[in-house]
Amino acid sequence: MLSSKFAQLTLGLTGFLYVACGGQNADAQTTLTTQLLANGFNKPVAAIAAPGDSRVFVVEQNLGTIRIVDSGHLVTTPFINLKSKINSSGNEQGLLGMALHPDFLNNGYFYVNYTASGPSRTVVERYQVSAGNPNVADPLSVTPVISYNQPFSNHNGGDLLFGPDGYLYIPTGDGGSAGDPSCNAQNPAQKLGKILRLDVDSATPYAIPASNPTAFTGAATELWAIGLRNPWRSSFDALTGDMYIGDVGQNIWEEIDILAPSNVGYNLGWKMMEGDACFSTSNCSPTVPACNSPALTDPVVTYSHSSFGFSCSVTGGVVYRGCKIPELFGTYFFADYCSNQILSFEWVGGAVTNQVVRTAELAPGGGLSINSITAFGTDGDGEILIVDQGGEIYRVIAASQPPLADCDMNGKDDVCEITMNPSLDMNSNGTLDSCEVACGFTQYGMGASSVNSIVLNATGTAQPGTIAAFTATNVPSNPALFFVSKAQANTPLLGGVALIDIALYFQLAVIPAAGGTANWNPTIPATPALVGLTVYSQAAALDGSQPAGWALSNGVQVTVCP
Repeated sequence: MLSSKFAQLTLGLTGFLYVACGGQNADAQTTLTTQLLANGFNKPVAAIAAPGDSRVFVVEQNLGTIRIVDSGHLVTTPFINLKSKINSSGNEQGLLGMALHPDFLNNGYFYVNYTASGPSRTVVERYQVSAGNPNVADPLSVTPVISYNQPFSNHNGGDLLFGPDGYLYIPTGDGGSAGDPSCNAQNPAQKLGKILRLDVDSATPYAIPASNPTAFTGAATELWAIGLRNPWRSSFDALTGDMYIGDVGQNIWEEIDILAPSNVGYNLGWKMMEGDACFSTSNCSPTVPACNSPALTDPVVTYSHSSFGFSCSVTGGVVYRGCKIPELFGTYFFADYCSNQILSFEWVGGAVTNQVVRTAELAPGGGLSINSITAFGTDGDGEILIVDQGGEIYRVIAASQPPLADCDMNGKDDVCEITMNPSLDMNSNGTLDSCEVACGFTQYGMGASSVNSIVLNATGTAQPGTIAAFTATNVPSNPALFFVSKAQANTPLLGGVALIDIALYFQLAVIPAAGGTANWNPTIPATPALVGLTVYSQAAALDGSQPAGWALSNGVQVTVCP
C-alpha cells in the first residue's frame, strides 16, 4: 500500500512531516525528550536488559567488551572481555550482538555474535554468568553454537534475539562487497542474507525447530527467512510477537520489514528488489522469484537516500511497550545512521499509521547531541534506549504528559501493566490486584488457654501456586491439627475460646510434632477466584492439662495475594 510508506510519498522530509501531523492525535498531549543514561563507551552497538532487571548490558564493538550500567551507574569491571577472539579490523566487524536467554535471571545464559579471522567468519557462542558475581561472566563457560564463513568484511549482520517462541533468531548479512555478487541472499544453501532460527534449549549446541520452513529448495534447516541484504537491528514486539527488521539498502532505498511470528518461509526480496524497486538477478538461480512477485514479502516502510538531506543506512529499532508513557504504547522507533533522524510509526491492522519525525523532540539539549545512532534497546521496564556511536546511551522519557492512572504509585500506567502482564489482575476486573487486596498474613488473638498454649506463625507470600508455611511452636504433644476456615468466630470449643469457626473449615492437616514444633506447608491453588480471599487458621494439640484435653493456638488471618 503506497500510503503506508514514507518514501513512496516522494515528498522527502516535508511530505513526511505532513503525514505525521495528520495522524498525531494519539501523541498530542505528551511531549518527549531524552536523558543521558551513561556515556564513555567505545563504539557501542547494542543496549539490552532482562525484564524487571535494573541492569543494562552495553556491547562495545571494537573492544570486544560488554559493560553493565546498573541503575544509571557504570559498573567498573567489564561483564566480559572477548577482545582476544574478535576481528574488528573492518568498519562492520567486531563484537556485534548479544542476547539474554529468556530465563537469564535464573540460568545466567547469554549469547554473543562476533566476527573472527582465520578464516573470516561469524561466530555465535553461549556464555554463563559466574557463580560468585552476577555482574561478571565466566569466560570459561563458553559453548560454541554456530559459525559460518564471511567472504567479505562488510554486511555481517550481527544481531541476536530470542523470539516469543523461545527460539534464538540470527539475522545475517549477505556476505558483503556490493550488490550481493554471488546472490547469497537467494541461495538457500547459504546462511548469508537469511534469518536463522535455532532451538538452543532442546540440544547442544542446538536443535532445528520442527516448524522451520521446508519451502526453500535445498535449504539449510536453520533457515526461517531469506532475501536480506544487511539487517541492522531487529526486535520483537513484546505484545504481538511481530518481528521488526531494519534492512540496510544498496544505492537508493532503506526499508523496515515486519514479519508475523505465525508464518514461516518469508522471502524479503533482496537482491531482486531494493526496497520496493527492482534491482538485479545477476548470478542468481533462474528459479528465483521475479521482481514484484507475490511470493516476496514487501517492506512496510521505505525511504530514499535523498530523504532528510542525506540518508544512507537504516538502524532498526523497537516497539514501545513500556508503561511510563502510555500514549506511546505500540509506537515503533527507528533511525537513519547518516542523517541522524529519529522516526516512528505504528503498525495497526496491517497498515502503517501515525508517522512522526521525532528528531527535534528527542534532542537532549544541554550541549549534548544524538548522532550516528547504531541501535535502540529497552531497559528492564521496557523504556526505550538510544545508542549512538559516540559512546552515549540515552533513555526516552516524557517531558510532559497528563497524570497517569497509577493506583499503586509505581510510575506506570495501570491499564498498560495489566495488558503486558494479565497476572497482575487475577480476578480480571480491570484493577491491579495490588490496589484492592491487602494481602499476606496477620496474627490475631491469643491461645485459647493460658497454660501450655501453643503459638501459630505463618510465612510466605500467600500467592496462588506458592506454599504458605504455618509453624506451631510449644506443641505439648503429638499430633497437631491445623484448621483453616472461611470465617472467624469466638466460639467456646474444647475448653477454650476458638478463633475459627470449625463448622466452615475446608482444610485439615495432622502433622506429627517434632521437638515441640509442627509445620504445615499447603499449596494455594493458582485460581483467579482465590485472589483477595481471606481465610483463618488455627492449630490445636492434645494437652491433658487443658479442659477437654486440648490446647489451642492463636489465629492467623491469611489474605491471598495476586
